[in-house]
Amino acid sequence: MAIVNGKFFPKGMRHEVKFLIPPAVKVAVRYDVGSFSVLDSHAQGDTGTYAIRSLYMDSLDRASYFEKLDGVLLRRKFRIRVYLPDLSKRNLEIKGRFGDRIFKRKAALTQKQYEAIISGHNPDPEGNDEVLREYWVRRAQKRMSPLVNIDYVRTAYFGRSDSSVRITFDADIRAMAARSLDTTLAASVPVFPRGAEVLEIKFDNLMPFWVHGIVKKYSLQNLAVSKYCLGVDSLIESGRIPFA
Repeated sequence: MAIVNGKFFPKGMRHEVKFLIPPAVKVAVRYDVGSFSVLDSHAQGDTGTYAIRSLYMDSLDRASYFEKLDGVLLRRKFRIRVYLPDLSKRNLEIKGRFGDRIFKRKAALTQKQYEAIISGHNPDPEGNDEVLREYWVRRAQKRMSPLVNIDYVRTAYFGRSDSSVRITFDADIRAMAARSLDTTLAASVPVFPRGAEVLEIKFDNLMPFWVHGIVKKYSLQNLAVSKYCLGVDSLIESGRIPFA
């Protein structure tokens, strides 16, 4: 664990880059990526896809949202993640960034802990869990509460020659104003134009040469804004949540 400006950041942080995939080239990009990677064995069925819902917490003044937009060097956000359709297996996650590197830590939530969070109380950190205790501190400082659900369908791969490289395609990304995980897609709004996808690459040191080739071949646009921030923007534009 490293300490930077009084904040704790785990060792072994990774690089993460994101690209917006236009509908016209998404099939070709997936085909090219498949030449250098293998499907995640934990994915479902032959398609290798699984559905994700993340409930993001933020403060009344949306500190996490504006920290991202302002490019704050040291930042983190809190979310509760599930893999649909099962809403019972929940993890509280911290995703943090220091410059161009990211880390993620998580803790499984009991029903009691989950209910405490969505009702605006501190969850009991059973077993002295650091993730839950960090949430305690952040909630006390920023008065955080659940704000937005982000849903999407993910296809995941690992590098064929280097399994530490993680490649994901996220499709059908939608946002919902939410105070819990129990929301329906009927209340959602799209985050990206119809058919567009997000390609994410995570790696330890240097981005693989073949990724550079694919980015150049299709003139892919680097995506510097998070799904959470874009989801908030979409909900503001549709009148589902007020501007902070």
